[in-house]
Amino acid sequence: MTISVDYWDISIEDTINNIGAPTILEQCALNNTLCENIVRVRVEISGRAQYLTSTMSPLTWVKTWWSGVDLAFNWGVDGLGGTWTTNMIVPTC
Repeated sequence: MTISVDYWDISIEDTINNIGAPTILEQCALNNTLCENIVRVRVEISGRAQYLTSTMSPLTWVKTWWSGVDLAFNWGVDGLGGTWTTNMIVPTC
């Protein structure tokens, strides 16, 4: 029988990605970021967005670190003409 506890901590720095229209609209509405990529033309009275500029941009609002603990349990026994084993892994974040 073995039991293990593993702590893990992962971080990613300087994340850059192509940002599409749905993300631009969502981030502008929720966090007031990326709004400069929404181009509005004053010809229409409604003020609706005419087009969006999709660009490469740093993703500063994206979670770039994760940490947690993994618990693992392994058990085995010989019997009935073979070896019977069971494993259980419990990930946590």
